[in-house]
Amino acid sequence: MISPDNFPYFLSLFSLGIFAGTYLLFAYYIDRLLVLNTTVLYLSALRVASEFYIQQLETYEQVVRYAPWHILPVTLLIPIQWSIVYLYVRPLRGWKWERWGNNLFIFGLVVIPFLGHHYFSSIDPQIFYFNPEKIGGYWQFGIHTDFWYYPFYRIQTSLSFGLVLVTLVVGVIRNKRNKFRQFLLLVSYLLASVVYFKMTTHEQWNIPTTGILYVTHAMLISWYLSNYRLFKSNFSLISKNLFESISDLTISTTPQLDITHYNSHTAALFDMSTKNLQDWLLRTSLTDRKEEVAVAVNNLKDARIGKVELSMEDRFGEARTFDLKMSSFMNGDRLLGYTFLLTDLSEIRKKERELAALNAGKDRLFAIVAHDLRKPALSFRGVGKKINYLIGKNDFARLQSFGTSLEGAAFSLNSLLDNLLGWASQQRNMLPYNPQQIALAELTQEALNYVKDQAADKKIDLQVTIPPGTSVYADPNAVLTIVRNLSSNAVKFTEREGAITISARASGANVVLLVSDNGIGISPDALSTLFDLSKQSKKDGTEGEKGTGLGLHLVKELVAINQGSITVESPSGRGTTFSVTLPASKPSAVRGC
Repeated sequence: MISPDNFPYFLSLFSLGIFAGTYLLFAYYIDRLLVLNTTVLYLSALRVASEFYIQQLETYEQVVRYAPWHILPVTLLIPIQWSIVYLYVRPLRGWKWERWGNNLFIFGLVVIPFLGHHYFSSIDPQIFYFNPEKIGGYWQFGIHTDFWYYPFYRIQTSLSFGLVLVTLVVGVIRNKRNKFRQFLLLVSYLLASVVYFKMTTHEQWNIPTTGILYVTHAMLISWYLSNYRLFKSNFSLISKNLFESISDLTISTTPQLDITHYNSHTAALFDMSTKNLQDWLLRTSLTDRKEEVAVAVNNLKDARIGKVELSMEDRFGEARTFDLKMSSFMNGDRLLGYTFLLTDLSEIRKKERELAALNAGKDRLFAIVAHDLRKPALSFRGVGKKINYLIGKNDFARLQSFGTSLEGAAFSLNSLLDNLLGWASQQRNMLPYNPQQIALAELTQEALNYVKDQAADKKIDLQVTIPPGTSVYADPNAVLTIVRNLSSNAVKFTEREGAITISARASGANVVLLVSDNGIGISPDALSTLFDLSKQSKKDGTEGEKGTGLGLHLVKELVAINQGSITVESPSGRGTTFSVTLPASKPSAVRGC
């Protein structure tokens, strides 16, 4: 028999409960069950302190007033402890109604009934009571078995306790390892039931000696729930540094996919206020079929797939592509959680799209060049024999026509080769850029020398109305190529006896060069892909003139290199106007270099 005044005994038990609860907080893996069990150990220590204090009370009235506070720790301790073991084993795991079954056990059989017990023990103490006088030097606690509520109390405690024991047996069967630890826990529950119910059967609790039962039983459960690591701070520091050293986005979760940790890369890109990984993925996913995300996560968990590609929206509203992979975090055969790695594939996918566009453009270009190079090249085949034959026949009219045809073929061939050279330079990032102040009107006249004969053949009125003194700060060769391609394009798509006007106007610190024609215009669909070589729809000129579409693609690149911009307006069937904006003088940012 332990004396109710044995201070070292109570102090040792109290210290053991506090130390064990605090020690749990230094476990290498902290989850909600472990925190709850820490609470159980603190409640055990509080009950031990209450047992010592209540024995110091002298009068029965003092004991009755203090009794509700004395009973409260156990009222909280038992349902928490039983719920911990039940949720750890999870006997309904995998069942679609698992959540409802768990709630029924925890609230229906444990939490709510124990609150009822506390009501009858504190507010209406007719079932749980203290003897009016000390027996053997200490206050004894008993139960009225003839009170109407007693059968309900006995059935509830027996049923819920029995379910906990069945749950433990299920855990022993399902868990193939740690048999010894599970066996000790099972024995501790059986012994606890003997102690609890034997005492209640004899209608008497031995208060000074029950404290050790609460503390040791709670410590056994703690041992069952976790493997201890003394220095959690070291582990946390190592794991934190490990997470931060990974360039991928890293998220760790519990087995139920509740997010526990994530590295700074993840926090920098995403709002992490959502606590469940699957909910977070659903919130950030760009797919319209949200169920696909849930299926993908489940397939990762079940190891049916190794990774999945997801399109997500970051905190800045930018669409990104990630490769999602998962690994399980195990302790023996116990699943502690998951680690998810998200590799940002956005740049890779962007480069792949750019490469695909470049390849499509290259393939299209080669196909066009192979086709369009054939005709002008064939024009020069046997040219000497044809000229000698026509001279010998004195057929100077046909000779003149043949010469004109050859000149057109030479022009087409020269223009194509110039554009090919420019395109090749652009592919190697070698387009020329040696800017200087240049007179726009003079350079435009020089560029028109390339197209004036073609315009004359079609009797097109070609006018330049650029005000004298107008200048731009750009690369002369680039501007020459821009004007040559735009004017050649205008000639090609302008009907015979049409008109083309090249003008310029000031616009703030820039000059806008306009190339306008009254030709056949450009359809809205063609306008959207006009400068994209891989998507252009090929169209012949008004008199069957061929073109590669390379010229406009090159114009756009040259304009961009010269710090300018280009736009096009073309009401279908009513002509086309290209507007090229270039700096009027050397930009201030460049002057400072």
